[in-house]
Amino acid sequence: MPTKQGKNGIGYLTHTWTPVKGRCPYRCYYCYMDDFFKRFKWDETLRLDDKEFKWSPKDPSRIGVCFNLDLFHPQVSRFWIDKIVDHIWKESQHNFLFLTKNPHRYHNFTFPKNAWLGTTWDGLALTERNPQVLDQRFEASFPLIKFLSLEPLTRKPDFRLKDLKTINWIILGLDSRRGIEKIPQDLTEWWARDIIAEARDLDIAVWVKKNYRFPEVIQEIPERVIDFKPLIPQYIP
Repeated sequence: MPTKQGKNGIGYLTHTWTPVKGRCPYRCYYCYMDDFFKRFKWDETLRLDDKEFKWSPKDPSRIGVCFNLDLFHPQVSRFWIDKIVDHIWKESQHNFLFLTKNPHRYHNFTFPKNAWLGTTWDGLALTERNPQVLDQRFEASFPLIKFLSLEPLTRKPDFRLKDLKTINWIILGLDSRRGIEKIPQDLTEWWARDIIAEARDLDIAVWVKKNYRFPEVIQEIPERVIDFKPLIPQYIP
């Protein structure tokens, strides 16, 4: 069942929902979940938990789907994702947020208007083209909220928001693991101010996470897109 977020949770979510269990196959070096799997010896096997489909919050909520792993990694069964997408079609009172390092795979599914599609750009090779993939693949025919999670931001972005036509939201965050060497704050603040200034010019909402150590509190949520045209999925592995 969805887990309600507390004061130390993900601030832009009311709940997280984890219908797929197991360890994320990407094994990113900065993933906070790795420590939990090692410490508690959790089962790393990817699997669908059918019990997770039997309950949802009563009040309208923003629910992060499988934020503990990448649901759209190629090793995750498309039949599991189909079941999840079918479920959120029936739960129209909630917004469901998806976040992936593999936005190509979004094209395989027909999402309802209460799905928010996000992709990660962290400055590393795996996510290098993700903003363009998310933007271009669904331009014009896919009017859902789409967002970029720049977390953990490891360098200044080499793309410009003005070149992306369909992005509604930017999330900024840093690597907050204990004991790591931190990027100098004056450098990360410069990166953030440049991104925020461009977002302001383009009327793009911005959420700066607490771990970014930014001197101002910026926590904006985009408005829900209501104009919806379903997209016929085409299989992309």
